[in-house]
Amino acid sequence: MAPGGVFGLLALEFFGVHFCAIPYYTGLIARLPGGGLPALHIAQIRGGGLWLMAQRLSVDKPQFLSPAAIAIAWILFLAATASLMALACAMARKQPGRQRSPEADWGAIGS
Repeated sequence: MAPGGVFGLLALEFFGVHFCAIPYYTGLIARLPGGGLPALHIAQIRGGGLWLMAQRLSVDKPQFLSPAAIAIAWILFLAATASLMALACAMARKQPGRQRSPEADWGAIGS
């Protein structure tokens, strides 16, 4: 997959996780009367919002899943996501002649 495609998918995952899923499960956002789910606004996390999210995620979890452990896992998740983008760019630079045209793909399907 081209780095642009990888970036697009990673951006979609980043938005879904950090602006919809985590805020929803921590109670910072709620469903609208019509059933929609608004995205988190940056103003909502001012004043300790990120730490508040880690604290709320650790509620009713085993003791080893403290807010600090969840924050560390969150940072590792972000690092892994950045590593995937870097790997996609490195692989694209390593094999620039390997790009196939759509016509070549259609030819392979038709034979």
